[in-house]
Amino acid sequence: MIQIKWLARGGQGGFTASRLLGLAAVKKSGGYAQAFPTFGPERRGAPVYGFTRIDDKPIRDHSQIYSCDYAVVLDETLLDAIDITAGMAAGGTLFINTALDYSGRKIAKGVKWVTYNASLDAMRILGRNIANTAMMAVLAAHTGLTDPDAMEAAVRESLPKNQIDPNIKIIREVYEKVRGGYTEAETAANASSGEKAAAGDFKVKDKPVMAAGFRYPATEKELPLGPSCQAGIFLEGNAGWRTRIPVVDHQKCIKCMICWTLCPDGVIDRNIHIDLNFCKGCGLCAHECPRKAIVMTEEAK
Repeated sequence: MIQIKWLARGGQGGFTASRLLGLAAVKKSGGYAQAFPTFGPERRGAPVYGFTRIDDKPIRDHSQIYSCDYAVVLDETLLDAIDITAGMAAGGTLFINTALDYSGRKIAKGVKWVTYNASLDAMRILGRNIANTAMMAVLAAHTGLTDPDAMEAAVRESLPKNQIDPNIKIIREVYEKVRGGYTEAETAANASSGEKAAAGDFKVKDKPVMAAGFRYPATEKELPLGPSCQAGIFLEGNAGWRTRIPVVDHQKCIKCMICWTLCPDGVIDRNIHIDLNFCKGCGLCAHECPRKAIVMTEEAK
């Protein structure tokens, strides 16, 4: 299984890139992929993580990715705000969107890194500094996880009509540029091209371990209720960016509790009623329901 972590700020398309990469990888190889986000404060500019898993067999693990093979940083200011190498596997590669020369910067031991000025291409082609699809093309060109045709198909299937052609253009241009090598002018513009051996004495962090005394729940009653329990700390609901909501057909539902167990936000109760005040619309419940008793529908504006 290949695991990728995307680091961005709200509004930069980190989760969109994780989803596009997963879809493109499936279209290229016919395998399986999974993409999901995790959010801090739900506001533009706050750090956001996106995750992609790619495998040739069905993926049943829906937990957060703690150890990744590749990490993609869409905003270089995050380098000084968070530990971007946390969970990087030894021998993994870090891809950074930057115009700066990081040749002297210390990075976790055993981690390679690649820099590319994707913002420059985004401003030229898209007219705004949204470099998610450009960095997806950089990742694909270096790793072979997908190709331009598959990425184009994913873009056509996922993005709004007015964004399709510009994003296809930037994907193909960046992919060919990286695969074909940089000219001297492009090398100067992109600061430090190609893979660099990591420097420094920092150790790659180990995968988190369970606290002493931890044991897995024996029954469903021991499972945590999730963030929708009455903790008295929520002031707002889903922040308004959700576009689809799950609808349950209770005639089909067999109360298998799979959706209740897997819901990442804990918004499904034991009677399979969904608290839409806190549902993020991820669609995991509908995807995993064995009876297709849950369907995702467009939310009324």
